[in-house]
Amino acid sequence: MKVSALFISLALLGVQTSAFSSPVFAKTAVGKASKKVAVSKAVKKKAPVKKGAPKKINVKESSGDGGNLLAGGPIGVAGKAMGLLSPVFQFQAKVQAGILVFLVDIVGAPFRVYPKEIRQETTKRTQGGVPILYTYGLSPFSAAAKSILETYDVEVEELGPEWFVLGPGGAEKRIALSELTPNEQTSLPHLFLRGEHLGGLSTGGRNDAGIVGLQESGELDKLLKKKRVTSKRK
Repeated sequence: MKVSALFISLALLGVQTSAFSSPVFAKTAVGKASKKVAVSKAVKKKAPVKKGAPKKINVKESSGDGGNLLAGGPIGVAGKAMGLLSPVFQFQAKVQAGILVFLVDIVGAPFRVYPKEIRQETTKRTQGGVPILYTYGLSPFSAAAKSILETYDVEVEELGPEWFVLGPGGAEKRIALSELTPNEQTSLPHLFLRGEHLGGLSTGGRNDAGIVGLQESGELDKLLKKKRVTSKRK
């Protein structure tokens, strides 16, 4: 039974990997976000203002970036589009981690990983006073997040090149990180500080606008410390 379940899981994972990494998937994801933007623009009409009536202020437009679907440019829009597929990625992440941990359990030491220990270590690290950014090495979303945070004192930890080539430890840590987010976000990057999930690139965190939203609202400067610039003496 275990072997049959393993082959079924591997087949599912293979189908998901080829689908998610294809140009068609990317086009579809960004297309959904673009449609959402178009709908929001069509619905958003200004009501006639009566003379003498006080002007109403749109909170989402005046504070933060939670209502701006175009935040972060094309990469930010794509990040929001990926958020629409969150349930699919949650399933994929669990299947991937389950298969890899199962395989290394068969092989044994020194390849075996311990999910409980990974969760304890990850929880402890995310609760620290030094902000930490979890990334993928080849992800454009992670690259954009690192670019925004490059002048801040933030620790960066790379789980692997990309989600579909993670080892058993990285796959299990990906699950552990998702469990520390309000919406079980399995996509990276993840920014944490003192136990709070500050979001991915353009989703999650405060105002559900991620790191881009914190930057554009000015909250990033309040939450994070800038790196000290040391002048070289001649």
